[in-house]
Amino acid sequence: PSSATSVTPNTLNIAANVTLNKQTDIDSLVNITVGELTTAGLLTLKSTATGTARIAAVAGTLTGDITTETYIPGGRRAYRFLGHPFSTALSMSSLTDDIFVTGDGTTAGTGGATPGTDLDATTSNAASSYWFDQTTNGWKAFMTAADASWTQYAGTRVLVRGDRTQADALTGVAYTPLAVTLDLTGAVNSGNQNIAVSNAGNFHLVSNPYPSPVNIGTVVDATTNIGTMYWVWDANAVSKGAYVPLTVGSGAYNLAMNGAFFVQPTVGTTLAFTEANKTASATANLYRTATASNQLEVQVNYNGGYADKLFVRNNATASTTKEATDGSKLSNPDVNIYAIASTNDQLTLDSRPIANNTIIPVGFTSTLQSNFEIALNSNTLNNGLDVIVKDKFLNVEHTLTASNPYIFAVTADAASQGVNRFELVFRNSNALPTNFVSVSAVQQGNAIAVNFTTANEQNMSSYEVEESANGNSFTKGTSIKANNTTTANYNWLDATINNGNNYYRIKAIEKNGVVKYSQVVNVRTGTKGAEFAVYPNPVKGGTVNVQLMNVEQGQYSIKIVNKLGQEIAARTITHNGGSATQSINIGNVASGTYNMVISNGTTSVTKTVIVE
Repeated sequence: PSSATSVTPNTLNIAANVTLNKQTDIDSLVNITVGELTTAGLLTLKSTATGTARIAAVAGTLTGDITTETYIPGGRRAYRFLGHPFSTALSMSSLTDDIFVTGDGTTAGTGGATPGTDLDATTSNAASSYWFDQTTNGWKAFMTAADASWTQYAGTRVLVRGDRTQADALTGVAYTPLAVTLDLTGAVNSGNQNIAVSNAGNFHLVSNPYPSPVNIGTVVDATTNIGTMYWVWDANAVSKGAYVPLTVGSGAYNLAMNGAFFVQPTVGTTLAFTEANKTASATANLYRTATASNQLEVQVNYNGGYADKLFVRNNATASTTKEATDGSKLSNPDVNIYAIASTNDQLTLDSRPIANNTIIPVGFTSTLQSNFEIALNSNTLNNGLDVIVKDKFLNVEHTLTASNPYIFAVTADAASQGVNRFELVFRNSNALPTNFVSVSAVQQGNAIAVNFTTANEQNMSSYEVEESANGNSFTKGTSIKANNTTTANYNWLDATINNGNNYYRIKAIEKNGVVKYSQVVNVRTGTKGAEFAVYPNPVKGGTVNVQLMNVEQGQYSIKIVNKLGQEIAARTITHNGGSATQSINIGNVASGTYNMVISNGTTSVTKTVIVE
């Protein structure tokens, strides 16, 4: 046939197999403008690496089964969100001719019966296919290949390991998944499709209802009581895939044929699809949406690719508790970032009033011990405030800009992730530290000595040493008059300390009332373990800070060494015990990864330093 098949006012019956191919330069489609097309089960919409055929907007009548294909590239063993465009239910037997589908079904542990009638067996018989129960708000595994829980308008989550020729996919042996084409057959939906999502507050996994890409963004935006977010799935994110949250009102999003997406209605409602919602192609870039007003979007990247997203919306009438203006968090298998409401709910969209010194707790979890990046995708808050990532694990503050992401690591240390790792701080740009050379805090018996050095003081009024037990809420410890000299040293002895963490920062007050803050240092009393931290990491501007916590007194050498073992910077410091922060200027060195070796002559600690 030609690349486009049109139907005239007469009835067209297909009497032989017809396959429509999508080529790189031809939009292969069935275009039923008037009349009736009867397929007799002989029409296939072909899918290849270059594209997928589709059925365009139907103005006439379409009857009979068709077969749709979905091409899945090789190279990744990952979950896929699959839907179907049919008016009847399917089962996993629709997929077992193409891919392995595993699970603990009626013949679990027997090696799996005939493919197409039962599930494939593995040592664990772990399920690889799930449907989402909107009543119980949770995933349920397909128990047999004949389980027809893949109903009209429902999506599924299926692990695609490659094709059925790759037996190693079930044994744990390393292999590279091959490309595979999934084929599904049924009577397609045509005309208006009204999909009820009735369980308020619960998630619903909804299928693209048509055998064509569909603009679900326009449909969601036009639906009342649909909530603030909807979610699609990026199978190429991290190692197993991740949700891509999209904000309601952000405009068009074209979901591929045989795709599925999540919604979370606030009240029972209906997604109203029409043939006019069909599009020629699917959205290629999952990561960005139209920029919403008064909204901040940050993204976590892993190994150069997408991992997760977080949104903050400035809403003067909202609160810090979870409410209808917020968006819930859907958990990814590998990497998750989320805001934490005052009710301890995890949020993908946190809607609250944003003013100077607003602080939002941010949690981060990862199954991977690796480096990550928090990037600023867009900022339309329009309040003139800087967006600062506070790393509570390292006691580091980093100002996010479009060209200045924050890079950090998750390590074997449990404190390097979790609900206490980060905060987002919104602060007037004049409140950034500019003239602090060093800040240190050292335990002296039952007290803590706080010392700080400044440079180039001009028009300074005073300094306040602020203290905190949790690193979040600071109170004034003392006030010191500024010297207004080229260099100045200040100190304060805190005689009332906590058994545990004692955080300190310096508040610099200029004569014109402008306030600036130093970095935060911490002394942890009552513990014996010595700790070293390096920040910022990656290093920018040639200066890296070393924080010594509960380290015994003595002389310490700090060396920066390249991969060849060559020393490129060194410094010797005298440490009086307790905690202190030391700055090391490594000069103009090439970008790359270096080792920092900290030694007192008997023991040494090596830290990885990345220079950008």
